Amino acid sequence: LGQFTAGPVLAQDWDHHHHGHETRTPIKHVIVIIGENRSFDHVFATYVPERRDQSVFNLLSQGIVKLDASKNAIPGPNFEKAHQQAALDNGPSDAFLLSPPKQNFPKDQLPSPQVGGPKVSYIPNKCGSSPITTCEASLVLAQQSESGLPAEYYQYLLTGGTGQTSHTPDQRISNVNALPAGPFQLTNGDAMPYDSYSASPVHRFYQMWQQL
Repeated sequence: LGQFTAGPVLAQDWDHHHHGHETRTPIKHVIVIIGENRSFDHVFATYVPERRDQSVFNLLSQGIVKLDASKNAIPGPNFEKAHQQAALDNGPSDAFLLSPPKQNFPKDQLPSPQVGGPKVSYIPNKCGSSPITTCEASLVLAQQSESGLPAEYYQYLLTGGTGQTSHTPDQRISNVNALPAGPFQLTNGDAMPYDSYSASPVHRFYQMWQQL
């Protein structure tokens, strides 16, 4: 099941609506649906409302991250609020600890995020080999492989390869080998464009909630 986050994005409440705070459109509430193992802060961690009378609860507004001169997220004054630690469950093999002992990561740095996804596109190419090696990817094959996508989206099935070996530190991530033990931005700089393949969070219950 996907993670769902709902909240008033464009809305003003009834009292404000009748005191001159008209919304720009008839839309009063927006429900944001976010994919599996993702949270609001995965997508909107640095979102800033356009209007001064609007607010949002995210990593930026809490001071956990701040923006540098290039508008990239870096640790903020309250970064410690999101400090990450490691835990090892040494309990019985048929049980688990609700709150195992915690300790800091070595040097208080996160383990290096690993490369996930193929070096090249998943879509086969015109020469019939897969994954793509030297031949050009085919938009026709992309359309045949997946139904129901918006027409303008099929182009993204032909690109996005990592160009790196899987399960090695992802060099597209800024400071990948020395990340402070807390939230970090995947898209700092230009090395991780929209269509990039990236590793997925761990698909296990405890780790999923820790990552969220």
